[in-house]
This record gives sequence, structure tokens and C-alpha cells, in this order.
Amino acid sequence: MSKKRVIEKPEHVSGEQFGAIPHIYKFHNLEFGKDNIVAGTKVRFKNRRGVFTFRSMYHNSELDVQWVECFEEKTGRMRAFYVGELKSVVKPKRSRAKKSV
Repeated sequence: MSKKRVIEKPEHVSGEQFGAIPHIYKFHNLEFGKDNIVAGTKVRFKNRRGVFTFRSMYHNSELDVQWVECFEEKTGRMRAFYVGELKSVVKPKRSRAKKSV
């Protein structure tokens, strides 16, 4: 009979556990530079065309790997990318019209 492995949550991880997998944690926000990315924020990735909608971030504490789960609006499917591939946050365009006072 094999001994059951007990994996403790690392102290630096503050996310919730992902289902029955004890070493994967889910986060609903991500700090990227000066921006705080939350669910529904539009983001872009390196070497990828299009705009993606951020859903959540996952952290595998065994392998020390982080990835982002996104929704691709153009095709309507879910995609996952490493956090290192994150390029920018899409911000709303500012109006260039002069404001009359």
C-alpha cells in the first residue's frame, strides 16, 4: 500500500485551492506593473494577435509555474498563457477633442 502524500500550502501563496489538486492555487487578480488586472480586463500577449479577456491566474507550487487563463473574443474559446508572455493591458482610448469651458 502506498503512503498518501501530504502537500502543505506554501506561506507565500494566498489563493484558493484549485479543486482536488492540492498544489495548484487560483487567483482572481494579478499585479502587472502599475496595473491591477481583475476578471474582465482586456490584455494582450507577446507574439499573439488579438485581445484577450483575463479570467484568472494559476500557480503550481510544485513546479513553481504561473499561467493566466483568458477568453479569446475573436474565436470564443479559452486560452492559457504563461505570465511571462503578458505584454500589456488594453486601456480605453482617450478623446482628443478639446473640451469647451
